[in-house]
Amino acid sequence: MALSRAALTEVAVALHQARQAEAARLDPIHAAVRGSISGIYVPRKATQEYRNLVDQSRFNVLPLVVSQLAQALYVDGYRSSGETENSPLWDTVWQPNRMDARQAGLYRAAIQYGTSYARVLPGAPAPQITPLSPRRCTALYEDPLTDEWPLYALVHRQGDRYAIYDDEQAYPVRLSESGPVLDGEARTHGLGVCPIVRFVDGYGDLDEGPAGKIEPLLPVQRQLNQTTYSLLMAQQYSAFRQRWVTGMTIEEDA
Repeated sequence: MALSRAALTEVAVALHQARQAEAARLDPIHAAVRGSISGIYVPRKATQEYRNLVDQSRFNVLPLVVSQLAQALYVDGYRSSGETENSPLWDTVWQPNRMDARQAGLYRAAIQYGTSYARVLPGAPAPQITPLSPRRCTALYEDPLTDEWPLYALVHRQGDRYAIYDDEQAYPVRLSESGPVLDGEARTHGLGVCPIVRFVDGYGDLDEGPAGKIEPLLPVQRQLNQTTYSLLMAQQYSAFRQRWVTGMTIEEDA
């Protein structure tokens, strides 16, 4: 059954609140992997020399953690049990969606954030698969740890434009300070489930859920930046210290 406007508004508010709560965790991880956070204190009146040393102290190893794990996760053909050739799904679904190249984003996002998503919708001539970062997609589950399919999902399109999915339809909406506004006609996908597939980097923590590989390493990265900064400071100001005096007369013999 399609959502009424009142129900759609309620779902949109819940999804938007969940998205904002997730952003508080996901955005620092994103910034850390990009090397935008050093963790080193910089006074407002710091000299340019000091700021240059802080910039040079960003010895970011976090992308290596993601790449080292993701490079081994590559699907190069799919065969059913006992078959000697690729399944027809490989040529009719996987290849038309360019998943040879796009699959890496799914794995990297799951390793980095703990979760990534793929939106799968009916299409012609093949179903449409769209890899999504958790910074673009938010899903609500009745039981986040055990449910395979979400109840609802929110996918960012552009600016304040989003799409909300349930088990029957896709609703284009705009999210503003005054609340969600329907931004066009709802479209029926006819899948019977919310068309969002979740990729999870393990269920090691049954209390907090998937955390990914990067979040536990943030304190280590900050400590590495601080240690590098201390070494650069010692190198800049202490390694070749100059000692001199003035106003001193040295007596000389014959």
